[in-house]
Parts: sequence; C-alpha cells; structure tokens
Amino acid sequence: MALTDAIIRNVKPKTKDYQLYDILGLSLNVTSSGTKSFKFRIMKEGKRHNITLGQYPYLFGTKKCGHTI
Repeated sequence: MALTDAIIRNVKPKTKDYQLYDILGLSLNVTSSGTKSFKFRIMKEGKRHNITLGQYPYLFGTKKCGHTI
C-alpha cells in the first residue's frame, strides 16, 4: 500500500500499537496514543535493526518546525 499523506492523516490509533507497510522495509508505526512515526527495517550481520526516520507530520515539513528534511 502506498502511504500517501491522505492515508496517513486518516489513520486512527487502536488499543495496541500497529504498523502499516509501504515499500520493502518502510513502515508507519502508529501508537495507541496516536503518534505516527516512520521506521525502516534493515538486516545487518544477520540481525534485524529498525531505524526511526522521524514523526509524521514533521518529517515531511507539513508542520513548521524550523526545518524541512
């Protein structure tokens, strides 16, 4: 599923944290409190590692936070 701005904006929190997946390794993590953050999963030396890329909407510069990535 392509994680468009419209889809992400309308995602609602659930009682447990969950993930929505876009391309291989990229996910949107939604917490029960409603925080939305992007993570990228990689394999390094046979182990999975999650790299947090940033929170929505700040990652895309849709909110003014002083800089845009």
